[in-house]
Amino acid sequence: MVEIVSAIRGLQEDDGERMSEIACSEIICYGIGNFSEPYSPSMLQLACVLQLRRELSAKQGDRIMETNDDFPMDTLGKKGELKIHYFEPEITPAERRMLADFGVEIIEINEEGKRRISDTSRSTLFYMPHCPMRLYSNVLWANWDPKLLFGGKLVVFGNDFNAYDERTIRKEDRTDPTNCILQILPYALSTKIQLPGERKGRNSRPITDDDDVLLNIERAFSDTSVTWFQRSAGGPQSDALPIQPKEYLKKNDNNCELL
Repeated sequence: MVEIVSAIRGLQEDDGERMSEIACSEIICYGIGNFSEPYSPSMLQLACVLQLRRELSAKQGDRIMETNDDFPMDTLGKKGELKIHYFEPEITPAERRMLADFGVEIIEINEEGKRRISDTSRSTLFYMPHCPMRLYSNVLWANWDPKLLFGGKLVVFGNDFNAYDERTIRKEDRTDPTNCILQILPYALSTKIQLPGERKGRNSRPITDDDDVLLNIERAFSDTSVTWFQRSAGGPQSDALPIQPKEYLKKNDNNCELL
């Protein structure tokens, strides 16, 4: 998990300048699925977000001590860790109990990804590994405001947004008025998560069928990036965003992406 934690802890802009380390106020977790099976991709994704919380909480504590920062304490859990808000439509009673033990708060209603962040002074991390495109788009739609999107206020851990641009071929898909991802791309910056099997060098080796855990890490985090948004990311040099795309409604969700 070292590479994943490092990617969150200190993000790199395209021009090589280091983005400020995330002053994260909360983590919103969508799309992990059922995690009861040992070493399954879902369990590894849960383990990763718990480790990220630990790292980011420790970094936030150091920042408060060093700067006497006026941090909103209601965003911290009982153990002084950042709150994780977690949604899974098919969560089991056993998984509920386990998450409660970890201090994770369950989101009881299906927000369809339309959660608007409230703390504009710090970052909200949306942890969404391998979620459907519509879920990412709805997160963007709900926060379609320069004050919420720009400056690293909203950070997404999930699929590489550029891949959607590369794989969207049909004209009707590229002109879809509800697709927020294609419209935000000029403002997007990202850093790709490097997995153990993707390292280059003499000591590297490909992941094999015998490496069950490594294979599940590949399944859990392949094609994953950390993405944030800046007005200087290649888009227009202004505080304005394009007109907010139209809302995507569940009644139009023929591919069942918002379950």
